[in-house]
Parts: sequence; C-alpha cells; structure tokens
Amino acid sequence: MLVVVLVAELMNALDGSVVYTALPSIQHDTGASGAAVQWIHAAYALTFALGLITGGQLGDLYGRKRLFLLGTGVFTAASLVCGLAGTPALLIPARVVQGGAAAVMVPQVLATLHVSFDEGSRAKAFSLYGTIMSLGSVAGPVLGGVLTSADVFGLGWRPIFLINVPIGVATVLLGLRYLPESRDLAARRLDLTGTVLAGLGLLLVAYPLTVGGAHQWPAWSFVMMAGGTLILTVFVVQQRARTVRGRDPLVVMALFKSRSFTAGLSAQLVFGLLSGVFFLAWTLFLQDGLGFSPRQAATGFVAASVGEMAGAWLAMSLAVRHGRRGSAHAAGRPRPRHDRSSLGRHDTAPGRPRPRRVRVRALQHLDPARHRAGHGIDRRGVLRALPGRQPWHHRHRRVHRNPPVRHRRAAGDVGPHALAAQAPRHA
Repeated sequence: MLVVVLVAELMNALDGSVVYTALPSIQHDTGASGAAVQWIHAAYALTFALGLITGGQLGDLYGRKRLFLLGTGVFTAASLVCGLAGTPALLIPARVVQGGAAAVMVPQVLATLHVSFDEGSRAKAFSLYGTIMSLGSVAGPVLGGVLTSADVFGLGWRPIFLINVPIGVATVLLGLRYLPESRDLAARRLDLTGTVLAGLGLLLVAYPLTVGGAHQWPAWSFVMMAGGTLILTVFVVQQRARTVRGRDPLVVMALFKSRSFTAGLSAQLVFGLLSGVFFLAWTLFLQDGLGFSPRQAATGFVAASVGEMAGAWLAMSLAVRHGRRGSAHAAGRPRPRHDRSSLGRHDTAPGRPRPRRVRVRALQHLDPARHRAGHGIDRRGVLRALPGRQPWHHRHRRVHRNPPVRHRRAAGDVGPHALAAQAPRHA
C-alpha cells in the first residue's frame, strides 16, 4: 500500500519539474512562443494549486481510494496526450487536465497515510513521503535532460510524459488490490461557494503574473491582481462565517493561529516561489544563453539535487533526534529543573521511555531508625529515584496552596520532624 501511494506522489513531483530542461526542445519542436513556454509549465502548477483543496474534500466525502484511482487514471491518460501533442494548442490543455488530476490524486495520498498508520509508524511514513517529494522535485530536471538527450526511438522530449503511462497503469492496478477504502464520516456537503471564490481569486492573481511580463505589464494585469486579492479576502471572511455556523470549511482558519504552522507555511511559500523562478530561468539560460545541450544542462542540476537531498535528510534526522524542544535546548535556552511536561506518570513521547515503578528504590533512601527521630529522609535521593513522578512536596503545594518547602524552612516553620511527618508512608 505504501509503495502504491508513494509512486503516485513521485509521478506528481516529477511532472512538476521534469519539463524544465526539456522546454527549449519543446519550444523548437512545436514552435511555441515565449508565453506558451511559460504556460507549458504554469498550466500544470496552476491547476494543481487551484484544485488541491477541493480534491481533498472530495476524497473525504466520496472515498479516498475511489478518488485516488480516478485521479491516477486521468493523470495517466493526460500524460499520454502530452506525449503525443504536436502543438502548444494541444499540449497546454493536456497539462491543465494533468494538473487537475494530480490535485485529485495527491490529497488522497496524504489522507491514506494518515488513516492507515498508527501514531508510531505515521512519522516514518510521512518522512518517506517528504523524501519522495524532494527526490522527485530535484530529480525531475535531471531526468528530463537525460531523456531528451537520449532521443529514445527518435521521440525527443516526448518520453518525459510517456514514461508516466506504464507507471500510472501499474499504480491503478495495484491500487485496486491493495489500497484500503476510507472516508471522513463527519464530512458534510462540498463548499461550492468557497471553491469558486478560492479558484477565481488564485486565477486572477496567477494569470497576470504568468503573462504580464510578455505584455510589458499593462494596467489590466494590476487590476486583475487587485481583484484577485479582494476575492481571496472575501474567501477568508466566508470561511470564518461558515465555521461559526458549524459547517465544514475548505480551510480551517484556526490553524493560522499557530505560530509554527504559519511560519512553516510562509517558509514553504517563499521557497516554492523562489525555486520555481530560479529553475525556470536557469534552464533557459543554460540552453538558450550558453548553448548547452539538455544533457549538459541536466548535469548542472545534479549538484543542486545532491545538496537538497543531503539537507532534507539532515533536517529529518535532527527533527527526529531533538524535536522542537530539543532544538531550543541546543540553541542555549535552559530547560526548567522541574518541567511539568516530563513529570507525568504516562509520558510516552517519542524517544522517552515509560517511567518505571521505583517504590523499592525509593525505600533505600529512608532509614527506619533515623526516620523515627525525624532525620532519616534524603529528599534528593527520593526525587532521583522517582524520575516519572511529580515530587510529593509539589503535589502538596498544588493541592493546599502552600509555598514550597524550601521557603517554609527559611521561615522557620518546617523542621526535620515536620518533613518526616509529611513524607508519604507508602514510600
């Protein structure tokens, strides 16, 4: 099951970047203009972004396996049309259909991983998902250059799309057998108003950004972007109102109250924008400006691919080993001595063993003969022997609102006899 969904994600990641090194060859073979070349890449990315939210909700409503197989099948058929297209007039619409099919397919991959694995295995599954996504993104330009230069059966650039056909057919057949069906039983009707607002707003922003440069940025391009921004604002208001009324929104706005979520999403947005602009301009510069062949241009992506993969593995290993709390501690912020999050009896965080019963060890720190005289308690030893329990004097303070023992001792109202009397008898 895991292999099936990860192969689907690999196809999506490859098709988002495989055209980079093949664009000059596609332009020469099909006679595409500069704006058409941009649309060959942007048509896929734009429709994928527009349909991603809706595709996820459709899977919740009608079954994730069903939508996954439907999206994969349409994606495979659109890849075949892309490989057979001879003009931009056919290639660009085929890329639109391909991106829309990917928007239906990919959300089911994430949802299936979430519901099919328990909490312990889910992190590993999502780590593999992230690795495959990164691998496809960085290997796509390399694969595109190699396949275009190889000129397999005299097809030129077309194998970059045709290679999806056998992989997609195998994914559908294996998915029919091995994928479990799941759906969100609490999901309600599809938010058609929100879908239209989100799609229209993103389209009005993305379209002028794609073609505005070819037309020297006319006034209508800025008017469209302003209108798109206004529509997206209306979309946010509509989603909040839908949430207040108890209906299912397309986007859960409460997520943006989390600093970590907002920061991570912003970082991903900046990275996606900059990397997309860089790779498109770089491949055109290498081939049209410097005269490199597709194979030579592909070698230029190898170094970037190796660096990105190494950074991804390093980041995942550090996150698993330290986490956010460990990273903050490593950065120099002292950890509190009595961290309440680490004193619970059932603390089962990843990497932290379950506290053991240590009643016998605690008894070693009590001398019965001296205990009767009020001098037999080694409080530090008892606390060391109870790593998974909250110290008894902290419990006493919390229940009875008394100050800590050390402050009462300083005030002269606590002596050794009082400490012995307050010690739990079962310890």
